[in-house]
Amino acid sequence: MDKNKWFRFGQVLSFAFLLFSPALLAQINTWTWVGGNAYHANSPVYEKVNGGPEVSPGAREGSSATASNGKIYLFGGSTAKVGMNATYQEFAPPTCYRNDLWEYDPAANSWRFISGTRAAASWQDPQSRVGATLWVLGSKAYIFGGQVWDGQDYYFDKNDMWEYDLATGEQKKLFSYYSGSFPPGIVAPSSRSFANGWVYNNKLYLFGGSGNNDIWEYTPATNTWLQIRPNSAGMNAVYGTLRIPAAENTPGGRTKAAMTQVANKVFLFGGQGKTASGTATGALNDAWEYDAARICNCERWKEGYLDHQSYVFF
Repeated sequence: MDKNKWFRFGQVLSFAFLLFSPALLAQINTWTWVGGNAYHANSPVYEKVNGGPEVSPGAREGSSATASNGKIYLFGGSTAKVGMNATYQEFAPPTCYRNDLWEYDPAANSWRFISGTRAAASWQDPQSRVGATLWVLGSKAYIFGGQVWDGQDYYFDKNDMWEYDLATGEQKKLFSYYSGSFPPGIVAPSSRSFANGWVYNNKLYLFGGSGNNDIWEYTPATNTWLQIRPNSAGMNAVYGTLRIPAAENTPGGRTKAAMTQVANKVFLFGGQGKTASGTATGALNDAWEYDAARICNCERWKEGYLDHQSYVFF
């Protein structure tokens, strides 16, 4: 018997079995609630006491998260709703900003509090914030930027960089400068919040945030930054041809975009920012692919519309 035909028959048989097995199909296309509470505004639980609730970061938004070594890490955020003002700055009651670092183990379905202050609105370094960028490389966690509160009535972005050793618990500030006042010889990203990051070849990469669309490379071994791509003119997008990579292509400047990484490919979607059509800022639904391994650092516009507020009808 032709093995190829047998294999194809097996595929058809399996597919038919799924079609006529609603119970099995339901098991595949389902969500599973694995933890957390079924109500709003629950507070962090830093340690389990006398049969009390399980350890958990509690309800929050504006946090940073990344996955590494089979674990998920979370930093900071606000335990109250984060809003947006007329100039697209994030804000929330500053007494609800956090600076705690957490680890989630999916295999054990459990949280572990790693570092930070248990009280909100901490000035202890790194200062409580929303919208930081978080990476984990090996046994080190790195935090960059985010939005903080000045203790009175002003919110501002930072560009400080922190390193936390997950093995030893040692924490240190790597640098912190005010944007536009870097000492001679210092190259670093401007202050920003809600930027995206990824890891490739033992280096950390930063994209966008606070309306930017530049790309930066950080080398932990030397504590140095290198700008890979500058902001485009006006931070506007250059879409090029759909699904065709080109060196001049670039997503528009944005904040709060969604990003994930698969091997050397980085995928970006949406956020609040600019298209190619002008200076207006709005919600985006464009999707991009960035190949970190390509010498030209080409970007490819994958899907989405070239203007804001596009709708999909079913």
